[in-house]
Amino acid sequence: MKIWLAVLAAACLTVVMFDRTVSAADEDPAAKPHHTLKDIIEKADTNHDGKIDKDELAAVKNVKSAERLKKLDTNNDGIIDEDEIKVGLANAAKHAHKNPDAAATDAAKPDAAAPAATK
Repeated sequence: MKIWLAVLAAACLTVVMFDRTVSAADEDPAAKPHHTLKDIIEKADTNHDGKIDKDELAAVKNVKSAERLKKLDTNNDGIIDEDEIKVGLANAAKHAHKNPDAAATDAAKPDAAAPAATK
C-alpha cells in the first residue's frame, strides 16, 4: 500500500510540473519584458504570410503586445506589412544595443530618421 501511495504521489507531482512547463511555454511573449519585438511579430502572424492583418492584430490578447504592433503601422491602414515590420525590427535592433531595458518597450516606435513605409 505504501508503494502505491508513493507511486501515485510521484505521478501527481510529475503531472503538476509538466502542466506548469507547458503553461509557461504558451504565454504571450509580451507578458515577459525580455521577449523581443520579433517574438511578438512571429506569434501574431498566425498565417505566416509575413504581415499582420486586421484579424491577426485583433486576435492579440496582450494589450502591450497589441500596442507595440499598432505602432509599427506607420501608414495607419490597419495592416502591418513587410516593410513596416522591417523598419520596426531595425529600430528595435538599434535601440537594443543602446539600452537593453528600454528596447523591450520603445523599439516599436518609428525612428524619425527612418523612411516611412509605403505601399
